[in-house]
Amino acid sequence: MKALKLSRNACRAFAVALACLVLVLGYWMTVHAWFVAPLMRQSEEIALLEMSHQRFSRLAAQVEAVSARLAAISEMPMAEGSLLTSFDPEIAKGQLMQLVLERSAHHSQSGLSCTVQNRVPAPVAIQGNLSRISLDVEIECGPRALAETLHRLETESPTLRVDGLSIQRLGAAVANGSEFQRWGGSFRVVGYQARDAGRQHD
Repeated sequence: MKALKLSRNACRAFAVALACLVLVLGYWMTVHAWFVAPLMRQSEEIALLEMSHQRFSRLAAQVEAVSARLAAISEMPMAEGSLLTSFDPEIAKGQLMQLVLERSAHHSQSGLSCTVQNRVPAPVAIQGNLSRISLDVEIECGPRALAETLHRLETESPTLRVDGLSIQRLGAAVANGSEFQRWGGSFRVVGYQARDAGRQHD
């Protein structure tokens, strides 16, 4: 069987194609990997930072208006049962901790229940006739239980508020023989107490 003999033009075309392939591979392995790809990632990060900067600039422009609104709200009468019952800030912190445990301790109909990982009291702040009692919370739940817990925290009496919510996806866990996705949540729970035992924020 005779070997296939390429013509001079075919050999030249094959050599050119091979050289182009080598150049392309060399580009992707060197120039693109070392220079172009990092620059593209930096461009994406810069765009994200610019978006974040614009967002925080808009929020900063609203600070004075929001502060004035909060001050006005703090002087308004509040519904009965909306305040923490204790007039002592330290006791109120303990009550807030207990409320977080109670409102996260229910068992979801399906999936994982919630587990409170950490509770750290924040400094007490004064807003008009009220003391602002805050608690930094870290919690792990199934997605349904997390949504139910956040709903209970803000809708049951006494009135609480959830600020600075951050949620991240964790590894899977097994419950009742089934595997479920775990989610971690960190947020600040805020409650209010009357500053004076003889004046229930009237």
